Amino acid sequence: MRYPQLDAVRGLAALAVVLGHVLYAGLGSGDSGTARAAEAIYNSTHETPLHVLYAGNEAVLIFFVLSGFVLHLMVARMQDSRRWDYLKYAAKRVVRLWPAYAAAVLMSALLSTLTSATPIHQSGEWIRTFWREPVTISILAQHLGMVGVFDTDALDFSIWSLVHEMRISLLFPLIYWTVTRLPALVNLGLYGALSAAVATVFLDRSGAPNLSDLLLTLHYLLPFALGALIAQHREQATRWLEDNRPVWWSMLALALVSIAYGGGLLSAEHTNVVTRDYWVLPGAALLVMLVLASLTAERMLSARPLQFLGRISYSLYLIHPVVLLGLLNLAQPALPQSVVLLLVPVASVLAAWGLYVLLELPSIQVAGRIGGARVEAGLPVSAP
Repeated sequence: MRYPQLDAVRGLAALAVVLGHVLYAGLGSGDSGTARAAEAIYNSTHETPLHVLYAGNEAVLIFFVLSGFVLHLMVARMQDSRRWDYLKYAAKRVVRLWPAYAAAVLMSALLSTLTSATPIHQSGEWIRTFWREPVTISILAQHLGMVGVFDTDALDFSIWSLVHEMRISLLFPLIYWTVTRLPALVNLGLYGALSAAVATVFLDRSGAPNLSDLLLTLHYLLPFALGALIAQHREQATRWLEDNRPVWWSMLALALVSIAYGGGLLSAEHTNVVTRDYWVLPGAALLVMLVLASLTAERMLSARPLQFLGRISYSLYLIHPVVLLGLLNLAQPALPQSVVLLLVPVASVLAAWGLYVLLELPSIQVAGRIGGARVEAGLPVSAP
C-alpha cells in the first residue's frame, strides 16, 4: 500500500529546511540590504503560523517520525514474507542511505578545499563557521563512517540528523519488537522515560561532546517510536478520525500550532535541545496521522510538484548546504548576496534532482532487491 501524501509531507519538510538555512544565511549578513530583508522576514513571521515555512528543527522531527513509520512497514513486510534477516535489513538501510550521503560529503570536501582559503564575501557569523578548516583524511574517514562521533558541521552541516538516522535504523528492530508486543501507552512511557533521562543528564555539549551526541541518539528513539506506533495502529486511528470528522480540523490546528510555536514556547534559560522537542513532537505525530486519515489531504498532496519534492527530498536535504556554501563562495562578489541567496532554493532542487537520478534512484533499486521485500509505502526515502 502506498502513502503518497506522506511523500509530499517529507518533501515540504525538506523544502522548509532549505528555506530556513537561506534565511539564517541572510541574518547578520555583512550586506546591509540582505540583512535588513532577512531580519524583516524573520521578525514578521517567527511568532506566526508562517514560521512552519522555514522551521528546520521541527522539520527534522517530522522526518524522524516518518522514518519510524516507514521502517516499521519494512520490518513488518520482511517478517510477513518470512524473509526476516537482520543482516539483510541492515544492508538495505546502508545501501539506501550511504551512497548519496557519501557523494554529498565528497562534493562538500572538494568545494571546501577549493574555497577554504578565501573568506566568504560579506558573510554572517553563522556562515563563517563552515568550510574554514582544511579537509584531512581523518575528517573524511569520520564522515564516511557515518555512525561515529565527529564534527558534523565540518563539511555538510545537514548530516547531523543522518548520523542519528543511521544509528537508529540499525537499532530499529528493537523498537519494532516493543511496538508490536507492548501496549501503545507502555511504549510511550518507555521511550518517553528514556528521553526524559537524557534531558536530565544533558549538559553543555562543549563539556562532553561525545557523550552528548550519543545521548541525543537515545532521545531521538522517541520520534522513531512514535512513527512506528502510528504504523502499527494506523487502521484504528484512521477509522476513528474518519468517524469524527469535525475533530480532524481541530487536531490539524493543534498540530500546526505545535509545529509553528512549540520550539519557542520556553526561553533558552528554561529549555535545551531535548526538552524543546517535547512541544513539537505531538504536532509532528498528529500531522502524520491526520494526512493518513483524509482523502482531501491525499488528493491535494498527490499533486505532481509535491510528489516530485517528495522523491528528491533526501537528496535535497543532503545537497542544499553544499549548494548554499558553494554559491556564497563562488558567485560573490560577481552577484549581489541577495541574488545568490534567492538562487539557492532553485539551484538546490536542480542539484538534488541530479543526485537523485544519478545515485539515489539506483541505490533505491539495489536496496529493494536485498532481502526480497520491497517497501511500498510511498516513502522510498528514509527521512533525513
